[in-house]
Amino acid sequence: MQLLITASSDSYITDKIIDNTYRSKNSNVGHASSLDLFKLFEESGIVQGGNFVTENISEISAILIKFDYEKIHALTSSILDIRNFKASLELTDISSGLQKPFNFSALCSPLKTGFEEGFGIDVNRFDDLGSVNFITASYFGNSPVLWQSEGASSGGGTGNVKAIGRITVVGEAGWGGNPTFSLNDGTNTVSFSKNVASETPSRTNATNYTFGLQNVPAFPAGSSIIAKRIFDAIVLAKSNGELNITASDPLEPEVDVSFVDLTQDSFGPNGNTQIVSQNSADAFEPTNFSGGYDETHIDFYTSGSNGAQVVDYGSSFVFSNPNDNAVFDITTAVSASIKNIISNNGFRISFSGSFATDNKTRFVKRFASRHVSNKNIVPVLRIMFDSSELDSSSNFYIDRTNKVLLRNYNGVDLKNLIDQSGAEVVGSDCGRLVISSGSYSQTVNFSQSLKSSSGDRLTGVYEASFSISSNDVSVKKAILKHPESFDVKLQWKTSDLSKILLEEEIKILNHGVERLDLSTVLMKIDNLKKSYSDSENIELFISSTINGYNHKAKKVSSSPIVFPGVIHYSIRDLQTGLKVIDYDLDMNSTKLSKYKDKFSLSISPGTLKSGHVYVLNFSTLENGNVFVFDEDFILRVN
Repeated sequence: MQLLITASSDSYITDKIIDNTYRSKNSNVGHASSLDLFKLFEESGIVQGGNFVTENISEISAILIKFDYEKIHALTSSILDIRNFKASLELTDISSGLQKPFNFSALCSPLKTGFEEGFGIDVNRFDDLGSVNFITASYFGNSPVLWQSEGASSGGGTGNVKAIGRITVVGEAGWGGNPTFSLNDGTNTVSFSKNVASETPSRTNATNYTFGLQNVPAFPAGSSIIAKRIFDAIVLAKSNGELNITASDPLEPEVDVSFVDLTQDSFGPNGNTQIVSQNSADAFEPTNFSGGYDETHIDFYTSGSNGAQVVDYGSSFVFSNPNDNAVFDITTAVSASIKNIISNNGFRISFSGSFATDNKTRFVKRFASRHVSNKNIVPVLRIMFDSSELDSSSNFYIDRTNKVLLRNYNGVDLKNLIDQSGAEVVGSDCGRLVISSGSYSQTVNFSQSLKSSSGDRLTGVYEASFSISSNDVSVKKAILKHPESFDVKLQWKTSDLSKILLEEEIKILNHGVERLDLSTVLMKIDNLKKSYSDSENIELFISSTINGYNHKAKKVSSSPIVFPGVIHYSIRDLQTGLKVIDYDLDMNSTKLSKYKDKFSLSISPGTLKSGHVYVLNFSTLENGNVFVFDEDFILRVN
C-alpha cells in the first residue's frame, strides 16, 4: 500500500538583501505558491560600518515543511509494521524557464522546534512580516519563539549527556611540593590543595577546600589513599552546596584504584570545563570534563539513538540535473517520531555541507508548495509498505508450501469467528485446519493474521500454511486418478477440534502451465464505478484469468484459470502523464492482495485529487522483467 500525505504547513525562510539596502530576516512567505531554495554569493551589497560592502556577502534560504502522522499511527495497529516501511518526502520542481542550479546536494533533517506557517505571499520584496522567518520560528501569545541560530541552522544529535572527567594520582615525588587543582561545574569554581597535618578534608571558604595527606603509606599503596582523600574533599564541597560535581569513590567497588572519576551534575555542553592544575607534575594528572551535551542549542536533529545503535536522522539528495524533483528518504526520522523518540515538528531542507558555505551562487531551485493550485504537484509524504495478503487457494500447487486465508464477513464487515463457548477466535495458533481428501488427512494450526507492529491482529482474517507431498501414498493415488488436479476439503475448526467454523473445498494442482503466455491474461475490474470522491477509500476487485488455455474436453465445464503470479499496479494522471503511484518492486507497496479467485487493491483517501482523471495499469514480472498488461482502466475523481 502507498499512503500519500500532503503537507499540513510549509514555508521557506531567508535573509535576502533587498535593493542593496537591508536584509529581510523577518519576512514571511507562508502562503506563497513556491518553496525556494537558493544561495547568492556577492550578488548584492549592504552597508556595514558606514561602508558599502559586497565582498563575502551571502544570502541563503531554507525550506520548512510539516506533515501530520495521524494516518500512519492508525495503520500501525492494523496493516503497517513500523519495522518494515519506507517514507519519502517528495517535492516537485516548478522552476521552468529559469537558470536552475544542479550538481549540488541538499539535506533534509527533522526540526526540534515547531514553526508557524504564517500568511505571507510576497517573494519579490519580502515585505510581508511575520512568523515563520529567518529569526523567529513562531509567535504565540506575547512572546516570539526564536531559532537557536538564525536560519534554524544549528544541528545536533538527540539526548542529554553529563560531562565526565578524572583526576589520576600518578606518583609520589610531586606531593612534596604544593599541587593544587580547581573544578568548575559550569557555574561555581572550587580549588583544592593538600593539608599535611590532617587525614580529613576541610573547608577554608566557599571556593577553597583542602584534602588530607597525613599518614599516607608509601607508594604504590599510597596512590589509592590519596585518591580517596581527594574524593572526600570533593564530596565535602558538594555536600555544602558549593560544587555540583559527583565524584566516584576510588575504593569502591574495587580497591587499589588510583583515580577519581568526576561527573557534572548538569546536562549539556556547559559542563565541558577544564580542570585547572598547578604544580601537579609527578603528583596527579587531570583529564578535563568532556562529552556533556543537551538539545537546548539546536534547531534540527542530525542523529539520535535507537536503543544501542546511533542512527542518522538526516537525508541527503543530489540534484544531478536542473529539472530534478526532490526525493528525500526520511524513513528513520518518521519512524523515530512514530515511536515517540523525537517530536514531529516538521523538516528543514537546506544546502548541505560546503554547498551552503562555498563561494558560489545557486539561484533558484523552486518547488511547488502546498498552496499551489495543481494539487497533483504539492509536497507529499509517501509511505510505502507491503499490505498485501496472498491466498493460494485458487493456485495451490503440490509439493510447495502454500498459504490459505479465511476472511469471515458478517455482511460487509469483517468479524472474528466465534467458538463453541461464544468467545471470539483470536491470536496465534487459535484454531486447527483439517485438510482431507479420501484417506488423506493432515492437521495444522491457523492464526489470526498479524501485519501490524503494535501486535494487533486483523479482525476476521485468518491464515494457515501447509504443503501436500506427492510422495504420500494417498496423494499418489489421487494424482493417478486425476493427473491435472484433485479436490481437498478444508475444515477450519476450534483448537479442540469440537466445532467446525467453516468448511470449503480447494483444488490441488499437480503441475503448472508449461509456459504461460502473458498476452493471454485478461484483466477486468469487477466493481469499477463511473467516478469517485477524493475523500473515499477506493477498493477495487480484479479478475485476472488466462484466456485460450488448451483445456482437455470435459463433460462438465470448468472455470477459467486464475492468473498464478503476483500483480502490481500503477496510477498516472491522464492529462499530464505524471505518475502518482509507480510500480514498486522493492517494498512491494503496489502488490495486489489475492483472496480465492479475486485480486484486490486499496487506494487511500487523498491519493487521487478532485477534478482529475487517472489511468490504472497492471503489471507482473516475467523472468525478472516488468510486463505491463494491455488493459487501461479510467478512474475519474470529482
